[in-house]
Amino acid sequence: MDDEVLKELAYVVSSKYRVKSLIHLDNTVQTPTTLSEIAGMKPSLVSRALKEMEGHGIVECISDDDAKKARPYLITPLGEAILDMIAEDSGLNDLFDVE
Repeated sequence: MDDEVLKELAYVVSSKYRVKSLIHLDNTVQTPTTLSEIAGMKPSLVSRALKEMEGHGIVECISDDDAKKARPYLITPLGEAILDMIAEDSGLNDLFDVE
C-alpha cells in the first residue's frame, strides 16, 4: 500500500465532511450545491471540504479559475484509491453514517 494514499486517507477520515463529500461525489462530476443536496450537508461545508481535498490532490475542480459559483469537481486517481479503501472498510461507512 502506498504511503501517500495512507497519509491522504488519514487526512480524509479526520473530517466527516470530507468523507461524506468524497463518497457522494464518487465517480461523477458534481457542484458543491448539488453534492450538498445529495449528502444532506450545508453547501458551505461541502465547498470547504472540496477545496481542502483539492489542495491535497484528492479531487479536482474542472472549471476555469474565474468561476466563483457552480464549480464542478471530480475525483482524481488518488481520490479513487482513497474511496476504494473507505468502501472496503464498512466500519468507516458506519462511523460516518454513510449508506
